[in-house]
Amino acid sequence: MLIHETPIARLKRARINLLMDEPFFGSLMMQLTPVETRSVKRFCTNGDKLWFNPDYMATLDDGQLRTICAHEVLHPGLLHPFRQGDREHRLANIAADYVVNNFLDNYNIAAASRNEPTPFPWPMKDGQPDVLLDHTYDDMSFEQVYSELQNKPDQNGQNPGQPGQNWQEQQQNGQSGQQPGQDGQPDPNGPPGPGQGDSVGPGDFVAAPADPAEAQAQEAKWKVALKQAAMMAKAQGRLPADMARKGVGS
Repeated sequence: MLIHETPIARLKRARINLLMDEPFFGSLMMQLTPVETRSVKRFCTNGDKLWFNPDYMATLDDGQLRTICAHEVLHPGLLHPFRQGDREHRLANIAADYVVNNFLDNYNIAAASRNEPTPFPWPMKDGQPDVLLDHTYDDMSFEQVYSELQNKPDQNGQNPGQPGQNWQEQQQNGQSGQQPGQDGQPDPNGPPGPGQGDSVGPGDFVAAPADPAEAQAQEAKWKVALKQAAMMAKAQGRLPADMARKGVGS
């Protein structure tokens, strides 16, 4: 971190460094507009904006910040906001986090096998990665992981997919106003949809726009961005193996 560097300047620096070092993730990051707000607990995206809490960012070193940026951009990169549909919002984020974090962890493992530095160090809590990781979900889609989690009781014996409302239901019930900022007033810069008080990890996503035309346009934009990012990374020999196996960038 540079002395006297503002949070937004630090995030933009992280984005440029990511573009130089990891072109697949960095290219995708250029699709998101960073927005500083305390109405999110950590980080959050809708595929257009990247909302971040500067207080949480201050707890991350530069390597961990780069990891969270890669985590967040993979949500729209893998079309999670557009695939949520009527799934329960919090459980959808949990399922998507397993997919994204396993993706990044496998990338780290591949780098270690080549005796390279860890590209994406995890934020830590009590000596453990502060993220959801479970490699039993490797090679499973977001939808498959969600289905598995629906049938898996949590530590209290409750089904984690039952409580809460999804984003579309909140809109219908008139509950989709902006989340409060630090002073308790609605933050016009904050994300729509559910609040971040029960954030499941360092970075969440909110569902795609309710307007079908807008959602379709955003989804189409990300499909193009994903292909372009993969082609750029492949040309530099930095295409993640998981993308190569799926034929992205070929």
